[in-house]
Amino acid sequence: MFITRLISGIIVLLIAIGIVAFGTVPLWFASILLSGIAMYELYKAFGIKGSALSYVSYVLSVFLLFFATF
Repeated sequence: MFITRLISGIIVLLIAIGIVAFGTVPLWFASILLSGIAMYELYKAFGIKGSALSYVSYVLSVFLLFFATF
């Protein structure tokens, strides 16, 4: 169990270093992906997945990250 988590952590660390090393655009896409996954899980936990509010907040989060980055 420990070895599996260690290997997973090393792989995630290498991916994170690669994303940061390549610069703004890959980092922006990674931020969009991670925030979308987090919002999906949060909305699923609260039972509002698939509502109009969730779709609007997905779009607004993309705009927010776009304007914060560029």
